[in-house]
Amino acid sequence: MHYFRFLFIILGSLLLVNCQTTNIAENPPIGEGAIMLNDDQRDRYIEYLAAYSVEKYRNYHSAFTINPDYPESPGAYFGNRTSKKRTFAKAVSNCGPDCLIYAIDRKVVWKDAMDKAELDEIADNMADGFDIEIKYFNEVEFELSEKQRKRFEDQFIAQKAELNRLNMAYAVSPDGEAASMIRINKKSSDQELVERMVLVQCNSLTENNDCVVYAYNRTRYTD
Repeated sequence: MHYFRFLFIILGSLLLVNCQTTNIAENPPIGEGAIMLNDDQRDRYIEYLAAYSVEKYRNYHSAFTINPDYPESPGAYFGNRTSKKRTFAKAVSNCGPDCLIYAIDRKVVWKDAMDKAELDEIADNMADGFDIEIKYFNEVEFELSEKQRKRFEDQFIAQKAELNRLNMAYAVSPDGEAASMIRINKKSSDQELVERMVLVQCNSLTENNDCVVYAYNRTRYTD
């Protein structure tokens, strides 16, 4: 009796999850209302744009989601080559049950998003920027600013435990202002791709387009 009761609970839970997923896929929960991404959400969004601006993934369906009631969460994203419905469902699932769709296919769809024009322009610039020359940090030319160094320690160093499954890169601008990190699954990336991604991401934050790669996985370029 207990076995069948337990089985019934499990089957009921699976059916509920499946119904919720189907509903999200059929009626994607697009957010609305005046909103502006905070710094952590913006960083994750720029990472999303970089990941799906690469020619290999540019034609994938993709979505970016945030929880407007939990700004501590940076948001999540997902892409799929064939199914837009699965993309919506998975992006929301990766973020959480109360998350809403902020962008689809690298364009902001959140109604009344305050930074839509700026972020859509960054997306367009990224798509055109992957022929960039990869340049590396040289401490003779400039030093990291305190802000760039702190971000490297707080974000890049802190996530080195993920290197068994992720390729990671960190880029900085010579003026000490811009700094970007990107994390991409090892199965779908190599060093050149990840370094191009992080440079495009970093250059989107500065007018000079002169960012350089400071670190890739366990290698730090210091001379």
